[in-house]
Amino acid sequence: MTTSRSTGIERASHDATVFLFPGQGNDPRGALTGLRRAIVQHRPTLWDKADQVLDDIDRTAAAHGYGPTRAVLLAARPTADLDYGMPQLAQFAASTVLSHLLQDSGLRPQTIVGQSLGEYSALICAGAFTVAEGTRMVCVMNTHYREFVGRGAMVLVRADEEATRTLLTATHPDLAVSCLNAPQQTIVSGPTEAIAALLARNASGAPRLHRLPLPYASHHPSLRKVLDLFLDDTSDLRQRPLRIPVISPTLRRAYTDADDLREGIIENTIKPIYLMETLHGFDPPGQRLFVEVGIGDSLIRCLKTLLPAAHTCTPLTPQSNGNQTNFLTRLANEAQIRAADGPGDPGLLANDHL
Repeated sequence: MTTSRSTGIERASHDATVFLFPGQGNDPRGALTGLRRAIVQHRPTLWDKADQVLDDIDRTAAAHGYGPTRAVLLAARPTADLDYGMPQLAQFAASTVLSHLLQDSGLRPQTIVGQSLGEYSALICAGAFTVAEGTRMVCVMNTHYREFVGRGAMVLVRADEEATRTLLTATHPDLAVSCLNAPQQTIVSGPTEAIAALLARNASGAPRLHRLPLPYASHHPSLRKVLDLFLDDTSDLRQRPLRIPVISPTLRRAYTDADDLREGIIENTIKPIYLMETLHGFDPPGQRLFVEVGIGDSLIRCLKTLLPAAHTCTPLTPQSNGNQTNFLTRLANEAQIRAADGPGDPGLLANDHL
């Protein structure tokens, strides 16, 4: 693969398995219910590790005044609205549990990408932090974001970067581009009054706008205070060497062991995300398998706009939730094929097979 600069992506083999850890925004209620039911019925020992992971998360979260995530993720039906911080913590827990389940089944990544909140689980997967340490960092982030709740918001703009920046310039000086996800999908953030001015343009022929269900303006320069407080409160944590390359869509390169991963992990939630550039670095997709390790399929949908031929898997979507037994069988087969150093059947876990 030829790239204009070293990002770390070029080191990913032609038939690598790539784990994509999504950020926040999806409803976590009941997200693991179908998968747990299928595992307990067909491979019960596989869920033992997931139970341990949830126990570690909930024990640490309780010490910080949050939780339990188990009740949220395994809810038989949608529960009441979640308390502050629980959507983020439960989404982190879902990604972390799914990562362990995939790896315990034999499907292990050669490259990892974590978007925003997803980077906490991504760095656990790569071996830099334990589950308890990652949970603690999510709780610390939640605590320091609390003062910004209701003071800002985020909006999805169905336009490219240039058109979006033109729109922001004409609307309010405090609006900022926060995530560049796909050719016609740009996310912006800003204080409440600036977002209101932006949404008022919905009826004026501007690009389509959609307010996201987030309680604050993430990825905005006004959040610098969060970074400093986060680093102070996690100063005793010591990172371990990365066992798997992790690509930061904020730094636009792979982390190295010389990086302060605590700083990287919080910068990935307050600075812009260059997801489109990162995913485009995997062109051509070859026989790589891209797995969305979290709730929904937001990253895979972005990937498909850039690399339509990419082979993908989204374990925690409504489409897959009713067919988890077949998913487990195909997962085991795919893991065995790839473990034998072969490219495997790239369609085996594709979305249309779930």
